[in-house]
Amino acid sequence: LTLCAVFWLSTCSRVPANIRTIVEHRAGQHKVIKWVSDQKAAKYMAVLSNGALIEIGKNGDWQQTSSPIIQNHLPSAVFSTIQQYLKNGFEADSFLIIEDPIYGKYYEIDITSDHQYIILSIDTSGKVFKKDFF
Repeated sequence: LTLCAVFWLSTCSRVPANIRTIVEHRAGQHKVIKWVSDQKAAKYMAVLSNGALIEIGKNGDWQQTSSPIIQNHLPSAVFSTIQQYLKNGFEADSFLIIEDPIYGKYYEIDITSDHQYIILSIDTSGKVFKKDFF
């Protein structure tokens, strides 16, 4: 049973069959618990039972899969990179493992200090390749 969220989408039946098939293939044993359609970004998003989010373009192209991961399951190279920020007064707030067709597999870590909020994108070797400051 699939539950649907309403965000420019009124029912699950409005998700095209090809989009549902792509998501079901990528989801493996996990079930879709919510469908979201973002008309502005021209994509569908499926929230899975394990907390993962799969994003598919309206034309059927897979765009990204992101899944929560606990700190203890991070690769040692990624954890070492985060440690450098923790030693300088930052706290790590959330951890995602992301796969997309451009960057492949990488990790997104939210870190905060008293005056900064940063999202770090870190590749599997521990190299920070993107920093978003808020």
